[in-house]
Amino acid sequence: MNFTTDDNVTLYYEDSGSKDAAAVIFAHEFAGEVGSWDDQIAALKDDYRCVAYAARGWLPSEVPEDPAAYSIERAVADMIGLMDHLELKKAHVVGLSMGSNTTLQSALWHPERCHSLTMSSSGYGAMTEGRAEFQNACHDMSARLISEGWVNIADTYGDGPFRRSFKSKRPEAHADFVKRLSGHSSLGSALTQRGIQARRPSFVEQEAALKALTLPTLLIVGDDDHPGFAGTLYLKQMIATAGLYVSPRTGHQVNLEEPEVFNHVLRQFLSAVGDGSWGVHADTDRMF
Repeated sequence: MNFTTDDNVTLYYEDSGSKDAAAVIFAHEFAGEVGSWDDQIAALKDDYRCVAYAARGWLPSEVPEDPAAYSIERAVADMIGLMDHLELKKAHVVGLSMGSNTTLQSALWHPERCHSLTMSSSGYGAMTEGRAEFQNACHDMSARLISEGWVNIADTYGDGPFRRSFKSKRPEAHADFVKRLSGHSSLGSALTQRGIQARRPSFVEQEAALKALTLPTLLIVGDDDHPGFAGTLYLKQMIATAGLYVSPRTGHQVNLEEPEVFNHVLRQFLSAVGDGSWGVHADTDRMF
């Protein structure tokens, strides 16, 4: 199914489960897509309305050619626009990596639209240390995508150091991931690297807003996902309503690498939010 954003970009989404159930919206990572959430939707759709969408620049969504069409503000507006299109006043929002940043900003800027937020594999480039290197890497990746294209670099990217545990544990699923990655829009991904990844706010810049956040929050990270680990711990420190799950011997794509674990932890969280048992800890009770 498709909907049109307020800047006339057509986005693709899939809507599963009962329309009367609480809604869960899934936002994919940079190397992901709508299908990245298939395991989670299969596990939850009997009890929740599950909505996954392809970000602008990700087929079969439209790929705008104007660099100005890509920004974190635009990414958030797309998510809220999808909710408006579906007439959803609120939703549980679940994101991985790039999608978790959209999730966070949606919660900070539109808290009234969120039941809860789940952020997995967050934090790469979000801390002060290493931020300049991260931004440079985004621009380098953008240039490579334009000059070489996904079809030539998907194998190398998919075999990166924080994705190898996925390849080792689930080789067939990993091979399918790389195959799908090679078919992504190189232009859309390149413009996303420049306009969103390299320019999104750091967590440190938003410290006061993070401390003021009161939405139930679940943080999930693999202990081998080194770039995202420090940022995830920072979010745990700043957000009083945050719980943290660390998946051992797991890399960046937690939901694909350990789907049963991810689904179990997410279901427990959504259930706790639903029955009101996900507590708010006082500042003095924080772990850090």
